[in-house]
Parts: sequence; C-alpha cells; structure tokens
Amino acid sequence: MRKIISIGIVIVFLASCGANAIEETKIIEKDIEKQTYEVGLKENNFINIYGNIVNSTTKIINPNISGKISYLFCEPGTKVSKNTLIASIEPNFDGQIYQNNSIQANTIINQIQKLNEIKEITKQNFESQKRQIELKKYELENSEKNIFENIGDEKSGLKNQIKIIDESINLLEKNKKEAEEDIKNQEINLKKNIYNTILKSSKKLDETFGISDKTSNSSYENYLGAKNNLLKEEVKNKAKEIIKFTSKNNESLDKLTQEDISKKLDNFSNILKDASDVVKDSLATNGTFNQVFIDSLFTELLNYSDGLINFKNNLEKLENSKKSVKTNFEIRLKDLEAKKSSLFSEETNLENKKDNINISGKNINEQLINLEETKKAKLKEIDLQILQAEQNLKSVGISLKSENLYAETSGIIKTKIIKADGSQVQVGSPICEIIPDKNSLKLEIYSPERLKIGDKFNYYKNSKQIGNGEIIAEYPEKNPQTQNFIYEGKINFGELKQGEYLDIKILKQSKEDEIWIDLKYISPKLDGYYVNKIIDGKTVEQKVEIGNMNNGEIKIISGLEKGDILEK
Repeated sequence: MRKIISIGIVIVFLASCGANAIEETKIIEKDIEKQTYEVGLKENNFINIYGNIVNSTTKIINPNISGKISYLFCEPGTKVSKNTLIASIEPNFDGQIYQNNSIQANTIINQIQKLNEIKEITKQNFESQKRQIELKKYELENSEKNIFENIGDEKSGLKNQIKIIDESINLLEKNKKEAEEDIKNQEINLKKNIYNTILKSSKKLDETFGISDKTSNSSYENYLGAKNNLLKEEVKNKAKEIIKFTSKNNESLDKLTQEDISKKLDNFSNILKDASDVVKDSLATNGTFNQVFIDSLFTELLNYSDGLINFKNNLEKLENSKKSVKTNFEIRLKDLEAKKSSLFSEETNLENKKDNINISGKNINEQLINLEETKKAKLKEIDLQILQAEQNLKSVGISLKSENLYAETSGIIKTKIIKADGSQVQVGSPICEIIPDKNSLKLEIYSPERLKIGDKFNYYKNSKQIGNGEIIAEYPEKNPQTQNFIYEGKINFGELKQGEYLDIKILKQSKEDEIWIDLKYISPKLDGYYVNKIIDGKTVEQKVEIGNMNNGEIKIISGLEKGDILEK
C-alpha cells in the first residue's frame, strides 16, 4: 500500500506541472556532460503492488468467465468437501462476444503459426550465411597454419626461458627468506644472551655494592673502593638503572628498538667499567675481601662490560647482514626482472606479428559474432511476438472454455446467491457462499490496474522474495477508498500469518515499441516535461509526452526514439 501511495504522489506532482505535452525543442548552449543514457526499448514491465494476508471466514464461489450456469449445487446447510463441484459455467456459444473471441482466437493461432514459420526461415537464412563465412575462415586458417607454427616454436622457446627465470626468482626469494629467518633466529638468541648478561651483571652489582634492601656488603663496605669513594657512590646510583631495566623488560627485549638497545649497552658497559675501577681501588683485607677476591671481582665486572660491547657489535653486524641480504636480493631480482621483461617484449613482438597476420581471421570471427548476435536479437524479437500472442490466446481461451467451480474448502453452504440453473453470470459474480470448517488464510491483492486471471507473480517480505503465485479470482467490487481492483492470489502460506503485508511483482509483457527511461532524466516544468537530449554535440531541451511510471522508470509516449542520447 505504501508503494502505491508513493507512486501516486509522484504522478500527481508530475501532472501538476502542465497538460499533455507536444513536441517542442529549445537549444541550450553548454558543454556535454559525461553522464549519458542511451534510450532503448523496454522488454518487460513489472507492476509493483501489494497484498494482505486475511483470515477467510467465508468462501465466495465466483466464475472467471461470463456465461450460463449449466450445473448448480448450492443448497444452504449442505456439507461439502474441497473437491465438491459447486457449479459449471458454459460460455454463451451463440453470443456475439463468444463469436468474436472465437474469431480472435483463430486469428491468434494463425498468427502464432505464421510467426513460427518465419522463425524457422530466419534460422535457415542465418545458418546459410554462417556456413559461407565459416568456409572463408577455413581457407584462411589453412594458409596461415605454417606461419603460425613457426611463431609457435619461437614462443615456446621464450616461454621456457621465462620459466627458468621464474624458477630463479623463486629460488632467490627462498634463499632470501631462509637468510632472513637465520638472521632473525640469531638476533633472538643474541637478545636472550644480552638480557641474561645484563641480568647477571645487575645481580653482581647489587651483591657487590648493596644497592637493594635484599643485599648487604657490610663486611667489606669500608674497604670497597676505599681509594675512590666518589666514583663508588656514582656507581651505586647508576647501577640502579641496570636493576630497574631487568625488572621492566623480558629476554626478547621486544619493547626496545635496535637503537635503544645499542644505547643501553654502551651505558651499561660504562657503568660496569666504572664498577670494575671501583673494585680495583679497594683495600684488601686478610679475610674474605682479600686481594685474590678483589682481582676476581674486578675481572668479572670488566668481562661483563666488554661482553656488552661485543654484544652491541654483533647486533650491529646482524643488522648490516639484514641490509646486505635485502640489497643483494633487490639487485639480483632487478637483474632477473629486466631479463624477464626483455623476454616478454620479444613475446609481445611475436604476438603483434601474429595479430598482424591474423587481421583477416579476426574480421571473419567478428562477422560470425555479429551474425550470431543479429540472429539472437531477431529470434528474440520473434519469440517475444510469439510469447505475446500465446498470452493473448490464453486470455481469450479462458472465455471460450467451460469452467467447473469447486468448493476448494470443506465446510457448510451458507447462501445460494444464484437461484437456478440456466442463470447468466458475469466474471467475478458471486454464485455461492460457504462457511469453512475452520478459518483459513487467503491473499487479497490490490492493484490500480486491471489484472488477468492466471497472471503469475512473485511475492516478497522485507524485500526478500519468498515465493511465487497466481491470480485465481477477481472480486466483483473495487476497494471503496482507493478504487483499487481486488484479487485473490494462490500462494504457499507456509509461516505467513494473518495481517501480514506482502510486496507483489507481476511481470507484464511490454509492447514491442515501448520506450521507458530512468525517472531521474525527466524534468517537470510549468508547460510540461522535458529531457536533455544530445544533438550534434549540443545539449537540447526536448519536450516529451509521458505515460505510466513503474519501478523507477517512466514511459515515453512521444518525443524520443530508440538510440537517442540523454544526459543528466
């Protein structure tokens, strides 16, 4: 319903801009914009409407043809099943309408037969043209065969060389990856060793200088660095930095950059070197802090200092190795890519040579393609005419056949609306009213346009297609508020419930010469409707006469032809 209302509003808006349009052209001097649109013919026209799931407390039996009732079973109070025959309707065989429809049906049958004959003749003509072109192609291919074989041999040799280069590139990339992985593993192990050395040196500093509360060197505090107390105090303060470092970093040193690690190693090495100098300037005792112990401690701290410098140098060597691997790889890869590019150029030259030789063959192939496309387009045009004729025949055929009306539900007959056999009835006229044994669901469809019994449709819920159905009955009266026609649709209700609304899309075949364009290319003005058309490189305001709108498109009655170029 919402879609019908919105379309109606747009139609009212467009209609308010002026009366029926007449062709009128106004030249506008301006540059041609890039956004253009080529006018074409619309093959299919979708009617977008809606339906409502309702709870059916009564079932009205009504015919889909006009005619005379030849059989009627509709006695109030009678029990019926869904297969109970309620009425049979015979067309008025002697009536003028039946005679006209019969003549029309025969005319359509002859038309379909003639169209099928035209279709077969068209196929034969196209096949004959195709055989002639294919014969030319065969003769040309034989003359080119030897030349193409030589080109093929040369191309094969080039492909082998390219393959060898590709293998070399793959091997180069593999070696680079392995080298980088090896350097990475060395770097990981080196960082572990760096961290462990810093950790050991920090413990030794803490143990020697009594920096943290957990350690104490009171037994030799007065003798340690006795000759250089100033440096001793400086070392004790700086050593805290090493202890703090080990408490905040792990063995991967992943929080630090290469540059940060190098700076830390220089700094910590200097601290350890100063610490060894402090130990060297100590006073020996006769006890545990003797000269041998002092010399050993001095050597240990100095080794830690030197070791950190060695680690720094090794880390820099690994970094240089990474750069060297990358540089060597890029140089060799560039060389291989240059050789490969040269081979591709040779291959391209061969292809160009082949293309030059094959111009005639290409033209022949294009002729075959164009012929096939023309054939498809022509046959499609004929098929559309046949389809339209068959649909017309189906529509006319309904009124030429007798119709049996069944209860379609089990229940009890409530009202006999048509009183006797032989009565004349019209399409949609109520004949009999049945009360179902239990309430059932039915789909009521509301359309501003008249539909036909048997029209197929797709139905959607929340913009998603959930099934397809068929128009099975037309209500005798329109909706009094909207004046929409009301129909009953046959669908699989599945999980659908009373009160739910469905979007309905009915496919209608357009006439062969109908022109539809995107709604955005229409400009409403006070004196009518206009489009911007490109004529001889200039933009022209072309007045057009419009028809119905549908699904974002609008029908053009006059003012445009197929192939016209529009711009927005």
